[in-house]
Amino acid sequence: MLHDLCKCDQYTKTESGYTYNTDLVLPGHGEKSVMEIGKFLILNEEEILCIRWHMGAYDDKEKWNSLGKAIEKYPNVLWTHTADMMASRIKGV
Repeated sequence: MLHDLCKCDQYTKTESGYTYNTDLVLPGHGEKSVMEIGKFLILNEEEILCIRWHMGAYDDKEKWNSLGKAIEKYPNVLWTHTADMMASRIKGV
């Protein structure tokens, strides 16, 4: 549920909507969300990997092997990515 916590400081509200902030001290996505959540909650390894890999293969090709290993160890990594894609691409959430 908190997989996109990293976006909290990535957007600035403007009169016409939002602009993306590229001047961040800690850029990133999955790793940044894990780090931000870790300030408030203790995550287990499966939760960490689900959040880290919620973007699936939308990552550097060199990291795909790690994604595959995470899915093999915890199939919920794949289901988290699938749920994220369904919410964003099918449901428009």
